[in-house]
Amino acid sequence: MKSKLKIATVVGARPQFIKAGVVNRIIRDHFSSQIEEEIIHTGQHYDHGMSDLFFEQLDIPKPAAHLGIGSSSHGSQTGEMLIKLEQEFQSRKPDAIMVYGDTNSTLAGALAAVKIHIPIIHVESGLRSYLTAMPEEVNRVCTDHVSSLMSCPNQTAITNLKKEGITDQIGACSADNPWVRFHGDVMYDNILFLRDKFGNHCALMDQFGMEENGFLLATIHRPSNTDSRETLQKLFSGLQDLASQNNLKVFLPLHPRTLKLAESNLDTTFWNSFKSDKNIIIHDPIGIIEIGQLVGQSKMVITDSGGLQKEAVFLDKPCIILRDRTEWVELLDCGWGKTVGSDPEKLTSAFNELSQLTGSAPPLYGDGDAAQKLCADILKAFS
Repeated sequence: MKSKLKIATVVGARPQFIKAGVVNRIIRDHFSSQIEEEIIHTGQHYDHGMSDLFFEQLDIPKPAAHLGIGSSSHGSQTGEMLIKLEQEFQSRKPDAIMVYGDTNSTLAGALAAVKIHIPIIHVESGLRSYLTAMPEEVNRVCTDHVSSLMSCPNQTAITNLKKEGITDQIGACSADNPWVRFHGDVMYDNILFLRDKFGNHCALMDQFGMEENGFLLATIHRPSNTDSRETLQKLFSGLQDLASQNNLKVFLPLHPRTLKLAESNLDTTFWNSFKSDKNIIIHDPIGIIEIGQLVGQSKMVITDSGGLQKEAVFLDKPCIILRDRTEWVELLDCGWGKTVGSDPEKLTSAFNELSQLTGSAPPLYGDGDAAQKLCADILKAFS
């Protein structure tokens, strides 16, 4: 047996920084004598608010390599990642690589590794929206089918993989003999770890005059919502109406790409009106602590993000999902999430329905020890 198992972790986007931060903390606190981890940052999210701030707030070690790839078309971005990640893997010679979720960084990491026969650990495996028009769906399906150890956040993921002929195997762990394990969701681990840091006070609420349960937290970044002028304007108009009709504010930390498209594509009169609306608060991207504080103090979350859907429900806040489908179907099944696409009427209807919810959301994603279970299985699989 080796003295230490060497893992190369590939990250590139905000949700991956959060998940990697959880696992890295558990490695440092409980497995440092057995696992050595190197983090490789592709550069997919590259500005301070979308990248560096999360590394700082989650106390994630500085990446061993930053590839600086940045934004471009799916093919160009993924192709450049493949080239540079293969070089990193060949140089560093990890025993396994770990990828998270479903971004282009995830797919590139998995493909680069499997081509040179390095086992893949896929955290957040088995999620399915069954909508191939979503680039993320293609990324997650392809990654699962070349992975050796699949860490599933819920039982639905186990069922989804089984439908595709991927089931937990006994014997040596490999892409041809994969291990499929229910560990729970490392994002839930993170909320439990950070919850005490959120507190009952948020400086942003004071700055913008927001009262507890008197505002909505909204995020919009998916190309299906931002690339069409009509769709983006319809969503922004729906948020305006919702705020006005219910005497609420909307706090909207805009992804840099969304802001750029709004400024260049939207009708100038509408965009100026939206920006100057006293109920709409447009802000730069914010950190994980601030997001957690605002989720916990908001009335409701409105988002097209995958991770924020769950973060809302972890903190007992209903979530309106600005997508036609979600991979987190259990949020719909338990009644704490509603998909509305980009339809303002559905947005209003979902808000009215979800406003009636009281109490706590049901536990859906494990016991808060997903990272511990993951690390234990990594050692069993690859030592």
